[in-house]
This record gives sequence, C-alpha cells and structure tokens, in this order.
Amino acid sequence: MIRSTITTLCILAAVLSAAAEPLRPSSVADQGTVDALAATYTFSMTDQPLVGCIVELKATPVQAKGRFGRPVKINEQCTDRFPFLAQVTRWEPTGGGSIRLLGGKPFQEISDFAPVQDASGVYLRGSFPDDKSTYELRPPQ
Repeated sequence: MIRSTITTLCILAAVLSAAAEPLRPSSVADQGTVDALAATYTFSMTDQPLVGCIVELKATPVQAKGRFGRPVKINEQCTDRFPFLAQVTRWEPTGGGSIRLLGGKPFQEISDFAPVQDASGVYLRGSFPDDKSTYELRPPQ
C-alpha cells in the first residue's frame, strides 16, 4: 500500500513538473536558416502604411530565468502603435522559414509568422490571438 502510494505520488510529481516546464529551444532550423531570419524588419498591418515600427530578431540563443529563445528588440514607436508587441521578448524558428514570437506571463508562444512572397519579395506574415488583423514583418526596402 505504501509502495503504491509513493509510486503514484512520484508519477503525479513528474506529470506536474512536465506541465510546468518552460518552453525549450527549438532545434528545427539549422544555423544558416537562423542567420537568414535574424534580421531587422519593419512591422505593420497588411495593406497599411509603415509607421516607423522596427523589430530586430537576433540570432544568438539565450536562456534567462528558464526562458529560452533568441532575443527580440522592438523600438518604442512599435510598442506605442502596437502595445501587444511589448510582451514579445524572444523568437524561435519553427521550420520552413517560419518563426514563433514568445513572451508574456506565463512565458508562451504569442504568435507565429510564415513566409509569403509578392512582387516586392519574400517577407513574414502572421496574426495574434483575439485580433482579426494580419501583420507583416518585412525587410526594410
């Protein structure tokens, strides 16, 4: 009886520990892909004029307070115009040239962006939960 109780408690502790574990770094993309994605982008809503919003995705992975990912730098004009971006602190490649934006409390995936192409070139397009707008990360022209 005691042995089965201890075993049950160990299994429960393992399940709870796994559920509470922070996001781990992605190993989906090779360094060449990461280097290609790590760049400075203009951020805007699709079909809207640019508003001076700059997002910089950095290549070097970091871990701070159990949070993995690559740093994101977002200028003040961007967080003033798009306040939801203030919670974005990290990014990770997810394969196929796509990325996910991470941050918030609790630390989680906030959004994902996938590559698309038009006459101006290849850029990233995505959206945010509870927001019907579509957003773009475009290399500066």
